[in-house]
Amino acid sequence: MPLPKILMKIEHIFTNFIATDDLSIDNDAIVKLCYEKQKTSQTSIYFTGVEPELNKLFQEITVRLNGLHKHLGLVDNAYQTIYMAWANINSNQYIGIPHNHGERPNTVFSGVYYPKAQEGCSMIEFMTPNNAHHHVLYQGMVKEQNSFTQSVVSIQPKTGSL
Repeated sequence: MPLPKILMKIEHIFTNFIATDDLSIDNDAIVKLCYEKQKTSQTSIYFTGVEPELNKLFQEITVRLNGLHKHLGLVDNAYQTIYMAWANINSNQYIGIPHNHGERPNTVFSGVYYPKAQEGCSMIEFMTPNNAHHHVLYQGMVKEQNSFTQSVVSIQPKTGSL
C-alpha cells in the first residue's frame, strides 16, 4: 500500500547555522607566531589582539561578523567585536571534547580559523543544542540524516578555512 502524501506544512524553528569562508591571508606568519608563543606557554596560547601577525585575520573576521550581524537582523546600535582569541596546536585527535562557548555574557558568535590543517586531520564536530534530541531520535531510528534528524555535523578542516 503506498504511503499517503504529506499534506502538512513543515517549517524550521529555532534554527542554528554554520557560516564558513576561505580567507586569503598570510597563514605562515600566524603559524610562526603560534609556535613562538607555544615555547612560553604550558597550556593554550592566548593573544592580546595587538599582534601584527593577526591584524589582517581580525579585520577579515570582523567584516564577516558584521555581515552576519546584519543578515540575522540584529540591532543597528550594536556591533561585533572579537572578545578573546587563542590558539591550539593540536596533534591529539581525541583532545577536542564537546563544549560550548556560552559562558561569556553577550557572546553571539564563536569561531574557528585554521591557519594550518594537515591533510586528513581530525574533523571538527558540532552537536545539536537540543538536549532531548538523542533521547527522541536515538541511534538506529533514523533512516536518512537531514537537518531535522542529525545530532552531529562534522566538517573537515582545511588551511585557510574560517
